[in-house]
Amino acid sequence: MAPRPNPVIIPGNVHLDVAPTKPLTGRAGVQRIRGADRNEPDKIRYAFSFPAVDAIILAADIQVGLHAKSDRALCDLQLMQFVTPKEMEVVYVGIKGGNTRVIWANDILDKLFLDGHSQKGDLVHNNAPWMTQPGAANRAELFAPNTTDGHFKNTALDTPGGSDPSWVVVSHPDPLFNGEKHFMWRITRRDEFMTFAVFIHPSGERQPIALAKWTSSHSYRFFWRKPKNGDETPDVRFGRSAITMSGPVTTNPADLAPHVAKIKSPPYWIHNHANPQLIDLFAAFGAKSTQRSSSPLDPPDLEADFFVVEN
Repeated sequence: MAPRPNPVIIPGNVHLDVAPTKPLTGRAGVQRIRGADRNEPDKIRYAFSFPAVDAIILAADIQVGLHAKSDRALCDLQLMQFVTPKEMEVVYVGIKGGNTRVIWANDILDKLFLDGHSQKGDLVHNNAPWMTQPGAANRAELFAPNTTDGHFKNTALDTPGGSDPSWVVVSHPDPLFNGEKHFMWRITRRDEFMTFAVFIHPSGERQPIALAKWTSSHSYRFFWRKPKNGDETPDVRFGRSAITMSGPVTTNPADLAPHVAKIKSPPYWIHNHANPQLIDLFAAFGAKSTQRSSSPLDPPDLEADFFVVEN
């Protein structure tokens, strides 16, 4: 018996609705997570809300005319996401001068990655979909699939962000610099996303049927206060977290055609914001995720009260 042909996808029957949250400003976009003891740096986490709520909601649906009801169980509607890190800079400044700068290494910057979900921190295997119905009971809280009478639906949530130590201790031969705590002064982060609605045909073929492009950006600057007999405490001088759409959602087959190959065979690495597993995994394969440089001679221009010791 000859295999039944795949149904024809009509672009007008495809919908991908995107609802980004409003931008956050000032303290609303950052959270301080204290270390286990005074020798362990705190973390500064920058995302969209704490506790986290959905920064962006992507809801896909399609009505498909299938040749037989039995085909429905063979089909699926997935949401699959890719990310390209475009910019990351974290600058730490020492009280006595100097600075430590951390940026993406070339192994990550401007490279395309299959995106893992930011709330889970999982590394998944090559070709594993970012979002799918089968075998995803442990992720039920992250999506809401619903399929009835050839009408396929799926919803994805994402809260892109990151986290970094609030301070680092650097080593340098200059005795005025060696072992000095450098406190976080500035964060800049920008990532470009592509979220696809992907239809799985009865044959198993994966076809992208809709595409949303969007950018997540974070920018914060901090100052610190130290009570005479207390710990250093950061505050936000100014900051903003925002999601912006890069044009309208498209269901045009001509716009989707250049992406068919990556849908069928996505990049191996799973990039996840603030994912220490990824950094360790890169190092295990001889690749670099970040570059770090320190200088005691080139402090950036700072506000006078970047660090204030209170009496």
